[in-house]
Amino acid sequence: MQGIMVSVATGAMNSLLDKLTALLGKEFRLDNGVKRDIAFLKDELSCINALLEKLANMEVLDLQTKEWRKQVREMAYDIEDCIDNYMHQSCQKRSSGIIGFFHVYVQKVKELSGHHGVAQQIKELKDRIVEAKHRRKRYFIVIDDIWNTQAWKTIKCALLDNSCGSRILVTTRIATIAKTCCSPHHDTVYELRQLSEADSMSLFYKRIFGSEDSCPINLKDVATDIIKRCGGLPLAIITMASLLATKSGRREEWLDVCSSIGLGLQNYKVEEMERILSLSYNDLPYHLKTCLLYLSMYPEDYKVDMFQLVRRWIAEGFVKVKSGRNLVDEGKCYFNELINRSLIQPVNIELDGQATACRVHDMILDLIVSKAVEENFITPIGDPTQTLDSQEKVRRLSIDYRAPDALRVLDLESSVKLQNCYLQNIGDLFQLRYLRIAASSITRLPEEIGELQFLETLDLRSTWIRKLPELGSLTNLRTLQLTWHISDSRSDRAVYTDILASSLGKLVSSKLRVLRIIRGPGSADIAIDSWSSPPHLLRELYIPRCCFKRIPEWMTSMANLYRLCIRIKQVTQEILDILGGLSSLLDLELRLEAADEPMEMLSLCNSKFRCLKIFRLYGPIKGLMFEAGAVPQLEALSIEIRACEEQSAFADHPDLGIHHLASLRDLNVWINCEGAKVEEVEALEAAITDATNLLPNHPTPRFYRDNEEGMEKDGACVKGG
Repeated sequence: MQGIMVSVATGAMNSLLDKLTALLGKEFRLDNGVKRDIAFLKDELSCINALLEKLANMEVLDLQTKEWRKQVREMAYDIEDCIDNYMHQSCQKRSSGIIGFFHVYVQKVKELSGHHGVAQQIKELKDRIVEAKHRRKRYFIVIDDIWNTQAWKTIKCALLDNSCGSRILVTTRIATIAKTCCSPHHDTVYELRQLSEADSMSLFYKRIFGSEDSCPINLKDVATDIIKRCGGLPLAIITMASLLATKSGRREEWLDVCSSIGLGLQNYKVEEMERILSLSYNDLPYHLKTCLLYLSMYPEDYKVDMFQLVRRWIAEGFVKVKSGRNLVDEGKCYFNELINRSLIQPVNIELDGQATACRVHDMILDLIVSKAVEENFITPIGDPTQTLDSQEKVRRLSIDYRAPDALRVLDLESSVKLQNCYLQNIGDLFQLRYLRIAASSITRLPEEIGELQFLETLDLRSTWIRKLPELGSLTNLRTLQLTWHISDSRSDRAVYTDILASSLGKLVSSKLRVLRIIRGPGSADIAIDSWSSPPHLLRELYIPRCCFKRIPEWMTSMANLYRLCIRIKQVTQEILDILGGLSSLLDLELRLEAADEPMEMLSLCNSKFRCLKIFRLYGPIKGLMFEAGAVPQLEALSIEIRACEEQSAFADHPDLGIHHLASLRDLNVWINCEGAKVEEVEALEAAITDATNLLPNHPTPRFYRDNEEGMEKDGACVKGG
């Protein structure tokens, strides 16, 4: 149990060690004495961190160890705050010209004073490290149960490989360990699913009464509510049944237990449930424990978006790159591992099997909230009028914030009106890594937002932004998402659109990886096709309402782009060939404007789109043909076509060559029935259906008829469908 809390200190320590390493680099010109102290801190903290990692695997810690761990954690936070303050001071802008000349020397004097202050702080912190080190030097390690592959390999050495009919049954919550234990017979892995309502009731009543028939009638409605809250989890059902079995059977007691679920473990005596649930937590690596505890910040039954969660983890410094993956992909691996261990519940499963959101079961949420509060990992406030009575510093606050100089993640989501003035002085939160604002009453951002030099994620999709400052100075920004509401009829629209286009040009030439812009109805277009520097690092470009007359030159060099959604005046074969050469492209969505010029027949050959998995083509086209061997990885296709033979080129190949798409799993076809005969529409649907029947995955096409009222029948238009 205590290992969960130790992981918080290790998460803070890893982030601190990275910063100490950076502080010793050439960028920061510190005198030799300060550098020696910093090197000492780094070495000593590395040793302490090694001990913390060992403690993370221990279920129970004595009081002295817990107190030592608490001191280490708070000390790590203080050192990191000291470093961040110094880095912030050394990155301030300087003026130019004569004024700048004098300012440089004044600034140097201030910096020397600042360095002296930093040196004094480091010396004091060094003394604290030494005291903590001498205060705690024994420890012992307890290894309990089999929860890793190495333990299985050790046990396997003692097992004889023969044909005497022996069998081994292994249970685990980790899929990879199950496969290792069954290797090479992976087909013997049996994956348990959540219990049905009937099975849940059977298990619940059998544990308490021996059978459902023995349950008193006055308790059945309460029991049904408790079972529903257990969510089909056998462990939760058994734990709650075990708790209720110790009660007298009075209805009031059952109601108390039912109401306590979701209200915090400390509100009821459920030590046995804590002990059972803690088995899965104790086995987590320390970095996953930290990431799991972070979910304690979300309210009950909240659907947590995977991408937002991963970016918050990154902003907090919890994600470390391994195996050549980038931070986002590594964070997704953390997310999936928590799902595999049944600690979070997957939501919104995509075609590739990836969950894009999750929920935390009430009982698990109770546990991690209890531990996170005890560890001062979060400071929750359920009532906006509630005051803080904690003696310790606030590190993460769910509803309000009181420690702006240490705040790294700020998520403002409100159903009430937030005023623009609430964002004043936001530049003081210089440590912010993640900023999300979800309030339609926010129409502009203050100029001070450009001072957030550490900001990595800026999410403004749920605002009503009509004015943006120059964002180009946010050179560490990796994700930008916003909805744009500048009316095309405004006289000053050109000023704002030019500012935004210029800012975006600077960001994509820096570190920006994800750019998502939704242009509100009637809003002015953004001339991003004028970017001068290629956005080499951009991985996702989602701008469905920004119309291109042609493909910009810089788009051809986007080797890392995996998702693209743009609007095109008209799709030509040349445009398809250009986009087909993007080597990393997995998801492509093209939206077409109404064509003023004659349309051409389009084809996808076997040398283009070698990695594409999702292709959406919305808008009028004359024809599209998939050649043999084209888009070999394509799994999902959505397309709009015309049924009228006179207006399309599908007469010779009504199945579009879909029978060549061997990997296809999902197909959506919008058929424009304008001017077409009923038999033409039906023949087109039949040809496509026959083609999908030839595919290995046998996808069932979904057809949607547009302009059905304009379809001809017996020489006349069909009215009303």
